[in-house]
Amino acid sequence: MRNRILALAAVPLIGLLGAPMASAQQAETIKVSKRICQRLIVEHKARADVAYKAGVDVRGRKVQAADMQGSSPIKVPDVIEFNVTQDLGAFTGRAKKQSEAAQAAANAAAAAQEAANTAVTTATTATTLASQAQAAVLIEDAVAAVAAATKIRDAAQTQANTFPGNPTIATTLTTAQTALTAAQTALTAAQTAQTAGSFSTAVTQANTAITSAASIGATVTTAN
Repeated sequence: MRNRILALAAVPLIGLLGAPMASAQQAETIKVSKRICQRLIVEHKARADVAYKAGVDVRGRKVQAADMQGSSPIKVPDVIEFNVTQDLGAFTGRAKKQSEAAQAAANAAAAAQEAANTAVTTATTATTLASQAQAAVLIEDAVAAVAAATKIRDAAQTQANTFPGNPTIATTLTTAQTALTAAQTALTAAQTAQTAGSFSTAVTQANTAITSAASIGATVTTAN
């Protein structure tokens, strides 16, 4: 593209127009025709010293060239390595996807934990109900065992009253009384534990009452 410079000279312009110089007090309209404008437009021609010349400054004086002979050129390596401290995935949407995946995993883990807690609670409840039922059955058997042991002790007492001084009958009575007392104590402990909700203790004590009664022949059918 060629640049055109509009050169307007005040004196030649007035001469071309043929108009007299207006006084400071007189206002006059100046009209410039298209023909005159075309005569005033000159084509710009760049000076020869404008283009870059190696080893010469703007004033034409010699200077050291930019490409110095004997200088060490920069050798570009085959592989360029550098540290990246910014997560480039943030610019590709990867960070958002990773965040969504992590949230989904966290939600799944929370749901799994809740399900596990529910299962544990259910299992614990089931175990408690089973222990409660077992304690109730064994205490019922212990009550029957104590009642049977009481009858055996009463029979031994009758024999001792009938045959006073008989050492065998006296020993039988003592054994029956000892077993009955142990059975009654264990039964009371079992019933107390059942009321307190300690069903495993109630089961143990009920079994002890049944065993003590069975030692003198008072047998019952137990749940275990």
